[in-house]
Amino acid sequence: MNLDANQIYHKLTKAGDEWADLQAAYNVLEDTKNAVLAKLMMKSQAPSVAAREIEAKASEEYTEHVKATQNAMKAAQKARVKYDTMRAWFELKRSEEATRRAEMRL
Repeated sequence: MNLDANQIYHKLTKAGDEWADLQAAYNVLEDTKNAVLAKLMMKSQAPSVAAREIEAKASEEYTEHVKATQNAMKAAQKARVKYDTMRAWFELKRSEEATRRAEMRL
């Protein structure tokens, strides 16, 4: 196998960028979870803070936000696995090439 350094660089960069973008999307959703909850609590007419929180957490909007956050986390984790797997595969191939060259010198 002939390893093209430029090709490897571009593939790893693309996978790393994808991972970074998905991680950033997850972070935004995670960081805004409390703001979404607070906004929903402010809309509530419930008599106590605890009752407002329960109502807000039971709302469709909050449930959808939590689901979107979980989906974003899953996508970011899969992108990380893809990136790490590509790096490991490229390192393995590089090692195989080095071994093959060493064997040819013997």
